[in-house]
Order: sequence, then structure tokens, then C-alpha cells
Amino acid sequence: MDALRNNYTILVSHGCMEQAEPLVTLLGRSGMSCQLAECPADGIADQLPGVDSFDLALLFTEATGLSSEAILKQIVASGNEMPCFIISPSPVRHLPLMNQGAAAVISANQLTSQGGQIQLVYQLRRELSQLNFRRENSRLSNSVREMEQRLSSLMSQSPLAVATIKNGWHKETNEAWQQFFGFDDQDAVQSVPFLDLVAEQDVEKVREFLNKTPLQAGGYCEFEASRADGTTFNALLQQHAIYNNGKAYIQLTARERSGNPAHDKEIQDARQRDLLSGLFNETHITRCVDQAISEAIYHHQFSCLILLSIPGMTEASTVLGKNDTWLLTRDIASQLKAQCPDDAQIGRLDSGDFVIVLPGSSMMPDQELLTRLEELQSTIQTLLPVGLTLTFHCGSALVTDEAPDAETLFIRARQHQSARQMQLQLPSQGGLQDSEKTDVSSQLREAVEQESLQIVYQSIVSLQTDWSPWFEVRIRLPIGSQVLLPHSFIDQANQHGYGEKIDRYVLSKAINVLAEHKESKLRLIVNLTANSLTSQTLLVWLTRELEKYRQGPEKLILQISEPDSLNALERVRQFTENAIGLGFEISISQFGCSLDPLRLVDQLNVTYAKLDKVMLHHIDMDAPQRERLQDVVNHLHSKNIRVIAPLIEDIELLPLLWQLDINYVQGYALQTPSEQLETGLFVPASISSSGDNSPPVNLQ
Repeated sequence: MDALRNNYTILVSHGCMEQAEPLVTLLGRSGMSCQLAECPADGIADQLPGVDSFDLALLFTEATGLSSEAILKQIVASGNEMPCFIISPSPVRHLPLMNQGAAAVISANQLTSQGGQIQLVYQLRRELSQLNFRRENSRLSNSVREMEQRLSSLMSQSPLAVATIKNGWHKETNEAWQQFFGFDDQDAVQSVPFLDLVAEQDVEKVREFLNKTPLQAGGYCEFEASRADGTTFNALLQQHAIYNNGKAYIQLTARERSGNPAHDKEIQDARQRDLLSGLFNETHITRCVDQAISEAIYHHQFSCLILLSIPGMTEASTVLGKNDTWLLTRDIASQLKAQCPDDAQIGRLDSGDFVIVLPGSSMMPDQELLTRLEELQSTIQTLLPVGLTLTFHCGSALVTDEAPDAETLFIRARQHQSARQMQLQLPSQGGLQDSEKTDVSSQLREAVEQESLQIVYQSIVSLQTDWSPWFEVRIRLPIGSQVLLPHSFIDQANQHGYGEKIDRYVLSKAINVLAEHKESKLRLIVNLTANSLTSQTLLVWLTRELEKYRQGPEKLILQISEPDSLNALERVRQFTENAIGLGFEISISQFGCSLDPLRLVDQLNVTYAKLDKVMLHHIDMDAPQRERLQDVVNHLHSKNIRVIAPLIEDIELLPLLWQLDINYVQGYALQTPSEQLETGLFVPASISSSGDNSPPVNLQ
């Protein structure tokens, strides 16, 4: 079902506003804002113009004025699709009204009990959701018709000979195409297969040209064409894959051969190439990715994008010089071609990264392929002078029907690169390598669609003077008898593009908790995935959700991770600026896992920093580590950034953390994550370092 809108107008029978008020109150509590409009005693046909402004009708058979049956007939005659509920003390008598267009006949006794009212609210929400679907479907159908009309108009006015082909037959042609091949009208050309317009000796060549996959399409095909009168001439053909109403077509453009077509083709091919590597350049490989997105949306054929980066290539080029750098890049391109399937599209970005598009891949690439590509560095290493080393880093992203654009897919692949590197570098600290991970993409997609992800809450306790109850909202993925933690599936969610959907689900639950909870000082921290940080629509949706539940942004803290921020710094900076402008506060998690985290907070306007576990490692025994942590905390406090220490499993660390001026703590020593959000778990207590006169620490 489509999501419900914020505001609805409900038409109520004359004199029955009081009976409808409890339903409106319940609808408001369920997140819908509704207003009532009373129907005049003599009907709605003339007295209330603009009947389309109403979304639903509650017609009471015992109402004064015009009968419910007469009002129902007026609504149906007006062509309005709004559902009408007939409410009667004797519903059996009015069941025939269902044949006249009523959505349901409800017993008036149902409104006298709370259970009956709640049941009716569910029915109303379902009907309004279906109404939204019908209206949106009608709007989209009109948009498609308008688009088809515009395309048809453009084709008819084009001086080029253009035709749309489906299964080898002409679907639509313009006048220039008809004249080009010597036909009198469109009906005449539609009765002829396109290949009948090709001379016999060139049929196989043209068929092979037309059978190219969309990612390989483009360029020209030179052939001998045959007109309707039997005369032949030399022509050039160009094809493009287009989609109309979800169906794939081939659009052909034909013109007479002139000049040097072979030279024109060489020029076009050269414009698509990266001069250094000989692969596709950034413009063309981006076009290939956009075409793959169209294939996924309109033809449900997914593809996979692999991004291979060589971080030290710029420094190596300084050592090697221009000539050897050119030879090295060509060798890398040659090795990539040898390792990839024949139908793979391989290109090189201006940044130096290599991009591989694998068409027709409905799942992420075999991890062996990523490992094999990374291991090419051993082959390339033999070509380098002694002392010079290059490392290859691979990341992938799935091109699905939910992929927004090529740039976002490149960012997702870079984020996967970083995730792979972190997992490889920290295997001893619980990180899973890709080869050890279980593919849970199908279960994850099902959980997202069915909204069956598990939500848990873990308290965040103040070591200072903040009495407000704080909780972090987390997710779990139930699979059978197992419950997976985010580190087991969140990378796959980002690769497949499900991350933003997960975040919207969690944010909706969090906002609903804020609306229902009586604790006015309650604040929730919600983690955002990498997908959301590159989204152009999340903040717009989030503000609407808050408005629907009448909540302010100050109760939500949006938490981003340091690795995700580093992988798409410009996008994240823009996201945080927009979020702060709307009134949200930003927290950065895993703070300290990079080489220079303090430089990052100089570029991002964050309010909270949640430390990475490596910064808290052995601080009770390692004095230098404790001093480094103290310096970081002091620097953060100098920028008015409050510090959160997570994963605290030893209660005896609390006095030490208080001495280090940590603001908040979180961990199993205080509370394990729970499906129930319970405030008041902690009472004020004094914690001081052994025997000194330190001031008391507040545990909320």
C-alpha cells in the first residue's frame, strides 16, 4: 500500500458530526490529520462545488436531511472515487448500497465500543491508502500518455528518419522515415519487417548490429538499403534502446551514407576512449551505467558495478615518468580485460579509478572475482622498479531499479572498498571478511519490504549533569532462529541500495515512539546508513514525518559514521549542513578509526562524537593511550563537541571516564539493548575515583 498523506477531508452526513468525532480522534492518534465537513441537508450536487476536494464520506442512515442513498448516488454520479461508508443501526437492510458504489456498510453499534472504533479506523486507513494508489496511478497514466504524445510529436517534426522497432516490426515511424524508404503512409511501412528493407547481403550484419545489448549499443552500421520500389542505396543506421510503458523497444535513425562513414565511426569511437588506458572514458562509462539503471528500472535486468582503485598511482607516476606511466596503465587495462567476462564494459574515470559494469548480474559479484582483481597487483608488481609498490582496492555496488544515478553508485562502490579494507585490517577484532560473510540480500530485501526488522533500544547515560533520558535506536535482522547484528548485513544493504529504506523504517518507528511517549525530555539517536547520506530526498521525507506526528527535530539526533563521511565528504558535508539548518543535531560514530579524525570534525559541524573502540582500548592500563584519549577529548570540547564512550562492559571504568571528562557512556555494563524503551532505569548516584573528593557523577 502507498503511504498515507498528512491531511484528509471527510464528508459527514448532516447533523452527525458528533458521532464522527471519536473516529477522527483515533485517526489523528494513528498519524493522520483529518478534518470534518458537514454535508448540507439538501445534498452536495450544487451547494458544495469542488466535491473532488473530499477524500472519504461517512454517511449515517439515521441522519436528518437527504438520505444516505441519495447522497451516495450524487457522489457516484459526480465521478469522484472517494470511498463512502454507510453507517446504520440495521446494516443488513442497507447491504444493497454496496452494489451502488458504497465501500462498506458498518453497524452503528460498532462505534459504541473501543474495539469496534479501532477496527473501523483500520478500514478507513485501508480505503484511504487504496484511494491514494488509484489517484497516483491515474496521475502516472496521464503523465505517460502526455509523454507519449510529446515523443510522437517530436518524431513527427524531426527531419531525421526515425522509427521504433519491436520484435523486428515497425511500431511507429515518422514521415521522414516513410519518405526515406519510399512508403506512402505509416500503415504501409508497418506491414513490412525492417529487415526486408535491407539488401540480402547485409541482413546478417544488420541483425548482429540490432542484437547488441543496450550497454554495447551505439555507433553506426553501414548497409545497403532497399526502397519500396526496389531501388537500392547506401545508408547508415544508428540504434538506441528506449522504453515505453515498461516495454523495451529499439529506436532507429537512418540517413544516406555520405562523406567517410568509416572515419566518422573511428572519430566517434575515439571520443569514447580514455587516451591513457584505451578503455572507455568517464563520459561513456557513466552513460553505460545510466543505461544499466534504465535496464533495471524498465526491463528488471540488474547489473553489477565494480570500482577498482589504486591509491598510490599518482605518486607512482611521479617516479615512473609519463612514458612508463602510460605503459603501466595500458598493462593494467589489459589485465582487467583478461579477467572480466566478454560482455563487461570497462572504463577509467578521470580520477584514475577503473570501472567495470557486468550486465545481467542479479546479485553481487562472486567475492573470488573481487579478490582476483585485487591480486592483479602481484602481476603488476613485477613490472615496477624495486622499492615501488602498488595496492589494488575493489568495491562493488548492485545496479537495481532503486539506483538513483551513476555518481551515487560510484560512491556506494567506494564505501564498499573502505568496508572491505577495514574488515581485512581488523580480523582479530571481530570483523568478518567478505569470504566469511553469508549472502543475506534476499532475506534483507524481504525484511525491508515486510517491515520485519527488529528495533532495539540501548540507553546512553550521562556522566555530567544531564538528566534527560537518551537512547540509541538499533536494528536486528531476524532470519529463522537467528538474529543478525548490523555488521553482518549493513554493507550488503548499502551495496543493494536498501540502506535508505531501512533508515526510513527506523526513523518512522523512532518518531512514533517520541509521539507516544510521555517523557518530554526523551531523545533518540538514530544511525544513518551510507545510502542516506547521499540521498537527495531523505530530509524532505523526514521533515514531513515529524510534521505528521507533530514532533520537533530537536528530539532526534542523526548519527553518521566516520568511514562513511570520509568516503563521500562533499555529499556528507552538504547533508549535515541541510540537517542542521532544519534543526537536527549530528553525531559522528566510530570517531578515531581514521588517521586524522580531528581534521574531519573541522569540516563537519557535529555536536556529538561517539568514540571508536580502538580509542578506549586498555585505557585503564596504558597511560600513553589514556593521554592520547585525553588530548582528543580536550580538542573536541574546545569545539563544543560532547563525547560518548561506547561498548563499556566494566562498571569500574566509569570513574576513569569521568576523570577524562567524557560526557556520556553506553554499554552492556549499564544496559543491554532491549526491544522495550524504558526510562527511569538509572537513578542519581555518586561515582568518584578511589578515595578522592571528586564531585558526584549523575547517572540518569
